[in-house]
Amino acid sequence: MEKINAEVFMAITKLGSYSKAADELGYTKAGIGYIVNSMEEAAGFRIFRREYGGVRLTPEGEALLPYIQRLRESENAVSEQADRIRG
Repeated sequence: MEKINAEVFMAITKLGSYSKAADELGYTKAGIGYIVNSMEEAAGFRIFRREYGGVRLTPEGEALLPYIQRLRESENAVSEQADRIRG
């Protein structure tokens, strides 16, 4: 799944809302929707369940959660190392 966006996945999961995730990350709500649609298309299944008043992970999304958390941690580590190299 090359189109997974760990940052967006984790923000939506934490905040339970496309709108709140968009605000936190500096995206539009439509932009978040586009990213989620791309992730779900790449995965071949729904990751989030849209409900009145919010968004929750589907069982399939729950199964991905620990892997996405590790991916996000790795992305952060790479970014921190790049910062150290730049000084």
